[in-house]
Amino acid sequence: MARAVKILSIFLLALFAMPCTASSAPEEKVLVYQRESLYYTIRVMDTAEGIRYLVCDNQVQSSMLKADRGYMVEKYNRVMLSTLALSDDFERIAVVGLGGGRLAGYLSKRYPDLKVDVIELDPEVARAAREFFGFTPSDKMSVITGDARVFLRKTEMTYDFILLDAFYGDTIPFHLTTREFFSTVKDRLNPGGIVVGHYWAPGMNEYFNAQLRTYLDAFSEVYMIDTGEKSIILVGKTAKGAFDMKKAFSRAREITAVRRFNFNMADLLRSGLVNVTGKVVDAPVLTDDYAPVNILNKRPLR
Repeated sequence: MARAVKILSIFLLALFAMPCTASSAPEEKVLVYQRESLYYTIRVMDTAEGIRYLVCDNQVQSSMLKADRGYMVEKYNRVMLSTLALSDDFERIAVVGLGGGRLAGYLSKRYPDLKVDVIELDPEVARAAREFFGFTPSDKMSVITGDARVFLRKTEMTYDFILLDAFYGDTIPFHLTTREFFSTVKDRLNPGGIVVGHYWAPGMNEYFNAQLRTYLDAFSEVYMIDTGEKSIILVGKTAKGAFDMKKAFSRAREITAVRRFNFNMADLLRSGLVNVTGKVVDAPVLTDDYAPVNILNKRPLR
């Protein structure tokens, strides 16, 4: 397992550094599936080490150990799931961005009675998740193909958590970054609801400070978790007052044991969660009239 994960990390760096074409790919990669969608060139690739990848254009979106599909390869997914311990009760969750279905599928298996709405823009991504990554929605899960902002604006559903994971490498849907979008998100959150978003870290993402500034403008409390893998998890809380971390750690230990999580939620929260509420950030609040993400995020991945 450790050797496979180490090779996974090396391979991810290789993919980030080069265009994802058959000629430039590492020798150990085998192309299993390729399809052009309206948005991406979608590829499914395997390695001799038993690792499967979902790649959209030149960006790895999901990774899976074929011999152990229950293992959560990407640390950021483990961190996002660990934030569930910040709430003492949740019954319905929205997940924006399906990818290979790793996050949504893990939720479905550990919480079979949890109501989950997954919103994925590209129907071909949803197809690849089902056919090549074992993603099988439960009876309590709905997969909606379409624009997440439009869905959230039109739906009458409200959620205890909204998880945002729709940022594809250097492609940022600007309309999912603005004050107006987060106003819609807050309208769809239940009292005490929480939004959790995954973003590239500073250095990889010239746009990060503007994203953080917009969270600080939109939410009463904001927290940040550095995944240690060049990405940041931002947590926005609608209710005033800091999280009771003693209770959160206790819930994390209980969830890990009762729901049989194969990682320690409490350790992830304890090692990374930082309250940044009130932090002064020298960056603009992004709005529908001012969200120059294509300018701010042109630095190539390295």
